Amino acid sequence: MWGKYYSVLLYILEKAGLFGKLRTSTIKLSKELNSTQQTISRKLIEMEKKSLIKRQLEANGLILSLDEPARIFLKKNYTILEKVFKKKIRILKGKVKSGMGEGKYYMSLPKYQSQFKVKLGFKPYSGTLNLSVKDRSKLLEFISNLEPILISGFKDKERTYGSIKCYKVKIKDLGGAIIIPERARHTQDIFEIIAPVYLRGYYNLKNNNILEVEK
Repeated sequence: MWGKYYSVLLYILEKAGLFGKLRTSTIKLSKELNSTQQTISRKLIEMEKKSLIKRQLEANGLILSLDEPARIFLKKNYTILEKVFKKKIRILKGKVKSGMGEGKYYMSLPKYQSQFKVKLGFKPYSGTLNLSVKDRSKLLEFISNLEPILISGFKDKERTYGSIKCYKVKIKDLGGAIIIPERARHTQDIFEIIAPVYLRGYYNLKNNNILEVEK
């Protein structure tokens, strides 16, 4: 209902809180919110008429504060967002799939290996395990609450190697990591994990077996 005013309301909330007052100007607001001064002026007038804000004009600007309907609106939105962001997937299931052997080559490169050891705390086996998920959004949601660890790319005389984002996970009794290469080599339903050991042999995994990774 008041979606077109959302960015302005959030800005006032961030700068002044639910009950504070914000001294500003339409020029400053237009720059901060990437809009025109005319659009900002029009929105503020509309918001005042709808009792979303209180607006007091001054010689060199204006004073803005949230009115009660805006506070109720923002609190309701916060409650919805809080539920979404607090909902955490702690276990991600993937189906074991065969790869093309590229992971072994990249994992064996010394400039990657040295970074893995320092940043992840283990030297990974020279190879990755491919797992497929039915819905890639589950993977994205799973890693959204994990801190990405960046493995920097590098160049040699022949080519450039891209960076890799790593997310530490637990694989049963082992520590490991989900890796997302800058230059993806797989379809959207496949992700790769690395560990200090050869996972297929360690857990006697076959294609289409289900493996769980945890946070």
